[in-house]
Amino acid sequence: MSGRERPSRAKQPIQQDKSTELPSRSIPQTAPSTSRVESAATSAIYAARGLTVGLARSARDLIPAFDSWAPFSQVESLSTVLFTPLGSQHIYKRETMEKALQLMQQQHKRTNDNNTTDLAHRLRESPKLPSSKDLLAIEIPDTQAPLSLFQGFHASYPAYSSHGVISKHHIRRKKHGGSDKRRGSVSDKGKANSSLPRLQSQLVADKHKKQREYDKLQMNKLAISNQVSQIEAQIADLASRRKELEAKWAKLEIREMQLQDTNLEEAIVNYEDDHADEILKIEDRKTKRREREHFDDELDTDVQTGTCLKTLYGHQDSIICLDFDHSGGSLVSSSYDASCRVWDLATQKCIGTLSGHSGIVRCLQVRDNNHVYTGSDDFTIRNWDLSLIPPARSQSPSVMSTASSPAQSPKLDPQTHHDIVPSITECCIDTLEGHSGPVTAIHADENHLVSGSADKTMKQWDLETGQCVMTLDVMWSSQGRSGIVDWGTMPQDHQSNGIYGESVGDFVGALQFWNFALASGTVDGKIRMWDLRTGQSHRTLSGHSGPITALQFDEVHVVSGSLDKSIKIWDLRTGSIFDMYAYEGPITSLQFDSNKIACTASTKQIKIYNRTSFQHTVIDGHTQAATSVRFRNNMIVSGGKDSVVKLWSL
Repeated sequence: MSGRERPSRAKQPIQQDKSTELPSRSIPQTAPSTSRVESAATSAIYAARGLTVGLARSARDLIPAFDSWAPFSQVESLSTVLFTPLGSQHIYKRETMEKALQLMQQQHKRTNDNNTTDLAHRLRESPKLPSSKDLLAIEIPDTQAPLSLFQGFHASYPAYSSHGVISKHHIRRKKHGGSDKRRGSVSDKGKANSSLPRLQSQLVADKHKKQREYDKLQMNKLAISNQVSQIEAQIADLASRRKELEAKWAKLEIREMQLQDTNLEEAIVNYEDDHADEILKIEDRKTKRREREHFDDELDTDVQTGTCLKTLYGHQDSIICLDFDHSGGSLVSSSYDASCRVWDLATQKCIGTLSGHSGIVRCLQVRDNNHVYTGSDDFTIRNWDLSLIPPARSQSPSVMSTASSPAQSPKLDPQTHHDIVPSITECCIDTLEGHSGPVTAIHADENHLVSGSADKTMKQWDLETGQCVMTLDVMWSSQGRSGIVDWGTMPQDHQSNGIYGESVGDFVGALQFWNFALASGTVDGKIRMWDLRTGQSHRTLSGHSGPITALQFDEVHVVSGSLDKSIKIWDLRTGSIFDMYAYEGPITSLQFDSNKIACTASTKQIKIYNRTSFQHTVIDGHTQAATSVRFRNNMIVSGGKDSVVKLWSL
């Protein structure tokens, strides 16, 4: 049995070969009871043998057989030898196993030798193939056949002569046994003329060639048709654009005719006549802006402090008070001649007088939004909007030049120019009435105004409604404290000449408020601090021995000037005097900031104290005593009893 064959599952009787028969030992005859034991042992041996054969089969199935492995028949023979019952032996000897292995190796060697011999015999009997060199050297014989091999292929399979597709006719002919009723049988076709297949293939080739040419022509026609369509679309687009341009051309021609028919010069004249005031205002603003820029350029140049830039003539009596917003803005001055003049600092010209008060303007304030507030002896306060002043139309430069002159020019006679400056009444936007005496001090912010009067009261006004919202009675708040001097009972000589060299008359000499804090200086020489929320005085600063004429405060200090010829600086945190300066005359006005204090002390000079370097500077230029002073940035303005207003570099 070979190694590839499976052994039969039927049980075969065990046969012993004489050549492999082992020497047996004589086994003594036993009693009948021993036969049962032997039969049980024999059954166990058969079972072990069957298990061994099963394991061998499993090993053969799982592990591939190699040449070095013994065939399954040898393993089976080995198992047969090992597990065959030996009647004359009780045990297996070592020599028996060795002989079995030798027998297996010999049989395996014999099988390999037989396989090698058969392969060599087959190689010897196979014919020898010629080499490629011999094949190339052989001449190709001439054929006597009427058709070549390629032609015979096409004749046998005409369907492959075209595009490699078998026609339906060929398939149908093949299905019906290769017969064709129209052409006859294959044998009849073979008897036909031998040139027929060649002619048929040529006709098919010509047909395909013409088909290709026809397809190419169709594609060329389609391309030309597309190009023609594109050209037609472009022509239509150009035609539409031409129509649009022609329409625009027609509109331009109509507009040209309208422009030719219109007399633009006449239209300009008519427009100037209809809008003369507006054009004049625009030109006036442009002129002022150019002049203001020129004046600012002059101020920016290096000019020594105290240099007189301009002297403004026009008033006929002493200057009482003045104020301005900035170096190129507006300046307003009041005089005992009962006039209140408005000056344009950019042009250094008087643009008009504020007419409306029936008495002398005792106090005024100019704000940056072109608003001016004036208090007068007629018991009223007026609010003026300087932006409503109409531009001067009838004033020539020669006439305006007489309203102001350089510092070195002589003083002009005011009687010759009395009617030159126009009177301004239309720029008064509100009048506050409520005091029963002359208004001597005012101060305003964006929404409120506080005024002090000789009726011994102060009033708070709402600028939006023009109504008085609070009245502060100075006499009532001073009861029970140090009394106020009744200046009306003083001797007549003291009232006319003044015990301090000046006339006495202002009960509330100065005031200022910020938010809800109000500071006022009165004729008794005391400074009172008020709370505008309650209307009560909560602090009094006593130190001056004469009426307060000027007052200003910031977050830390209050600076006050009095007719007692002194300026005192108060510390608001402690209520004590921080510093004090004495002058040779009564203080009539003052202004201070964090760097300097400027004041007029009834002399021809303007006193400036530098709070940083602790130095005193004097500006001299008035011919009589200076009465009022104000400064902004790099310019200072002063007015005096010589009826002139001077501009100084600072």
